[in-house]
Amino acid sequence: PVAVIFGATCVLKSKPWGKRVVAILKGLPCQPCSGPDNRERWEACTEWKCMAELEPQTVVDVATGLLEGKLNG
Repeated sequence: PVAVIFGATCVLKSKPWGKRVVAILKGLPCQPCSGPDNRERWEACTEWKCMAELEPQTVVDVATGLLEGKLNG
């Protein structure tokens, strides 16, 4: 099982392949902001809300769910 935390990176381009892979992200309107198509958003970002607002408990819950077989990805 794999739990991947995404902030500025595009999930569609960067999520690993696999049967039990879960992307963890805040889902803000500014995501994703990395890459050549989003350079202005990347350079304008000063708060990094995509990472700062992602609760640690969310990551723990997803990882626990994967390990316990409750999440399949």
